[in-house]
Amino acid sequence: MWAGQDPYRHPIGGDNPEWTISFENLAGFEFCGVEFEYTASFSGTTESEWTTGYVGFTNEVRPLNGLRIRSFGALRNELGFGVGTQVWNGANDEYMDCPDGTWCSFGPDKYINGLRIVGYPLNR
Repeated sequence: MWAGQDPYRHPIGGDNPEWTISFENLAGFEFCGVEFEYTASFSGTTESEWTTGYVGFTNEVRPLNGLRIRSFGALRNELGFGVGTQVWNGANDEYMDCPDGTWCSFGPDKYINGLRIVGYPLNR
């Protein structure tokens, strides 16, 4: 995660995944070393294309409006695991669980202020 200063690196996975740091604005983010692809929307933008690289800005920060994350490759096809996203809106202290590949957003003008990733077995 990057908000214009030093990048914030956050571990993903484990039995009890941790929440990221709280944030109001982000420049962007990237998931490294995992078989995820994702899209994002920041305040004033539409949903980005699917990517496995950095998504966001290099010259400004904005609130994160929504994101979509899904597994691919061996994680999905051989191991049968999906990627669940849990998001938090600090202004209203709301939480939301979003299954693999679904759009995760609280709606217009209600931004994401924290997230965590939870792996789970897909139904076969």
